[in-house]
Amino acid sequence: MRDWLSTYVNLSGGIPSKWTLERVVSLIPTRCLQPLLAQFLEGIKINGTIAIDGKTLRGSRGWNDKSHPLHLLHAWSVEQGICLGQVSVANEITAFPELISQLELKGCIVTTDALNTQKSSAKAVIECKADYIFPVKENHSGLLEDIQLLFQEADELRFCGIDAAHSETIEKIGGRTESRSYTKTHKKPCIKRCENCRQIADRKWHSINSIQCHLRSTIFGVLASFNVGFFMSFGMTCDTGANIPKF
Repeated sequence: MRDWLSTYVNLSGGIPSKWTLERVVSLIPTRCLQPLLAQFLEGIKINGTIAIDGKTLRGSRGWNDKSHPLHLLHAWSVEQGICLGQVSVANEITAFPELISQLELKGCIVTTDALNTQKSSAKAVIECKADYIFPVKENHSGLLEDIQLLFQEADELRFCGIDAAHSETIEKIGGRTESRSYTKTHKKPCIKRCENCRQIADRKWHSINSIQCHLRSTIFGVLASFNVGFFMSFGMTCDTGANIPKF
């Protein structure tokens, strides 16, 4: 390690301690590191799933009682296992399009949490020529209710005449058995048959081309749990059950 470092800096006083390294790195402006990161990423072919998520850094709050800890929104490549970019934010919803616009995501599938399931987020992803799978939860209560009613209506029809696909997976991890069931309906053919899909279209989510229902049952010893999640997606590369965030 010393021989390698000595090719870049003078180590006559020995290798700096980790505290010295942390102090020096913390003094480097992030705007100077961003072009270097972009140059590094140019040599990497980004594909697959990109997870957008926000995190508050522990211990980043200043001494002032009015100061707030640093909150970052970052893009994580699931396949490459690297962070593609991040921005310091006060509001994730408004920062999402800014972060997406900095990345080359053509052909990728973008996932995020329910907070960023927004029309502006969907528009930003499509403008990058990427696909998305967004969860739908109570923060869009009207949209969630429409999707729940859609699947209820489709189930009553036994999906007869409805363009849908279904798949199931079973995983055993650490004594726990998880069964997952995925059902995906294509929006346009569904509109002709299900009244509630028309309501989804009326909510101006024009970019949606499929809606998905994800059922998960977990058995651990004598304990059992059951969860239901709903997702909406855009893009032909979004296969049933693939790339859906686990919850």
